[in-house]
Amino acid sequence: MKKHTYLRLIIGIVICSLFLGAVPSVASAAGVSGEVYNIADYYNEDGGFSDLALELEGDGDVRILPVVEGDIVIVGDRQFVVLVESYEFAFYTQSSLEAAIEWWTDYLLSLEESGVVAEINKPDPIFVGAEASAFVVKLGGNTNELYITVTEYCEDGSVIEFEAMFVIRNNAEGTYSVDGYSVYVDTKGNDQVRACYIVE
Repeated sequence: MKKHTYLRLIIGIVICSLFLGAVPSVASAAGVSGEVYNIADYYNEDGGFSDLALELEGDGDVRILPVVEGDIVIVGDRQFVVLVESYEFAFYTQSSLEAAIEWWTDYLLSLEESGVVAEINKPDPIFVGAEASAFVVKLGGNTNELYITVTEYCEDGSVIEFEAMFVIRNNAEGTYSVDGYSVYVDTKGNDQVRACYIVE
């Protein structure tokens, strides 16, 4: 099984501590001058607001947490850095602390899609499998181009593809290397592919 590699967003150096007492050093290690907010500090175990949350603006079951560019928000074991000049997080009471963490995770991931925040040290998706496909392009004479694609599938639904092209003869068969994968392809005639699979 081949493990894939993903580009990571790196802000300064790796943040190692999630403990409240280490907040100043976390901000320093991240290379930012902003604040570090651990969402768990704003809720009680039953999902109600803690005293810290009640110090924020807002009333009833809603509170407003203002953040600025460079601030870091910690949700469970995930960390996000604020990318915009300023923003206001509106958050609510939940049924439990666990539900609050789940809500905030979904909330921040939606903000990541819009460019408000970016996850730091995002974990690699879990690899679940790969498959190969191929097609042939006919050239002059008895020479063809063979295109092979290896597609990796991950548990979160994401995919990554590796592609390669080889010049082959009519009716060629063989094993080809595509980014570390060995792929067997059997062709027939000008442009037919009779078999294509990854060799374990």
